[in-house]
Amino acid sequence: MAVSRDDPDGRRGRPVAEPVLNDLTVVVLAAGGGTRMKSKTPKVLHEIGGRSLVGHVLAAVRATSPRAVVTVVGHQRDLVGPHVTDLMPESLLAVQEEQKGTGHAVRVAVEAAGTTTGTVLVAYGDTPLLTGQSLRDFVAEHEAAQRAVSLLSGDVADPAGYGRVVRDADGEVLAIVEHKDASRSELEITEINSGIMAFEAGFLVEALPRLGNDNAKGEYYLTDLVGLARDAGLMVGAHLLEDVVQTEGANDRAQLAGLGRLLNDRVVERWMREGVTVVDPATTWIDVGVELERDVTILPGTQLERLTESVGAEELTLFEPLSNMVAWLTKVNLRAGQTIVVQGPGHMGLTCAAYAASLGARVIVTGTGEDAMRLEVAREVGADPVVDVTVDDPVEVVKD
Repeated sequence: MAVSRDDPDGRRGRPVAEPVLNDLTVVVLAAGGGTRMKSKTPKVLHEIGGRSLVGHVLAAVRATSPRAVVTVVGHQRDLVGPHVTDLMPESLLAVQEEQKGTGHAVRVAVEAAGTTTGTVLVAYGDTPLLTGQSLRDFVAEHEAAQRAVSLLSGDVADPAGYGRVVRDADGEVLAIVEHKDASRSELEITEINSGIMAFEAGFLVEALPRLGNDNAKGEYYLTDLVGLARDAGLMVGAHLLEDVVQTEGANDRAQLAGLGRLLNDRVVERWMREGVTVVDPATTWIDVGVELERDVTILPGTQLERLTESVGAEELTLFEPLSNMVAWLTKVNLRAGQTIVVQGPGHMGLTCAAYAASLGARVIVTGTGEDAMRLEVAREVGADPVVDVTVDDPVEVVKD
């Protein structure tokens, strides 16, 4: 239950209850059209780091161990819905037939979930840097303070265009003021609203039908619940996220690429701190699904892609151009007994051969008479070196 503002136990900074994350419902908003992407692919299905935007968000959501998850779909739901179900079969799908704003979307989700207790967390399907730990910390603070509404906020150097979080002297949130409506003093505020919010479920269910759409777009805004909570004398607060870039969304291809670079930088740094040598981090790309061992060395220009599906063929050949240095070995789940054909005993080919041999696969490394010395190296790593062999109808080829 939320507490009123005049309850001394509800003051900011004084936890009054242990967080109860197991009574958590998460709503993921993924119904928007994403027109600025200028793509036939729904915005939330665009990928960075080997995973869709909404896939990154669902991974963060799963880390909170929620009781229920509801994903709101609308635009191209025939594509988005099955993708969400594949990634998180336990997620309910709520259809927003018309995009009438965030408040309307959450109302659709709450009606689908039948949620009336605990905490409801609202996240967005296009924020791929968001982490599960950040969400857990946010929900824990919200529940400990027994607030009706909590905002996930951030402090930025340039807040232009963002809604400002206005606090009172005690640090309690008074309002969210949009940039266009802000006074001169409010424009100087650098704390912004990310849009990610947490609600006491009872208040949310009661207040959503009271949202109005008397605005230029005729939409129902979730942020208007801040005012309704304040008018009811309930607690409203904000959790300041230091790493505010986690809340950034991708609205166009340029932003998508920028977030992709940021994500990759973080993934590469994490692996280096885990004991992996990355010779040139700037030209190394590692998908989030890749697993590496300590003391692995990754050479410049390498792209390690996430694991995909198992390969059933008894003979498997793979192709990746040497100039791209894509690590094919992360693209399939190899089985002992499969035959791997590597065409060319160069550095990449021999690396692939050694890895495949370690998995129990039969490895054939082909070359010409001029490759005799390198073919001997292939033998040493457990491969069968052969000269001038062609492969009929290969599935793919590792060509070095």
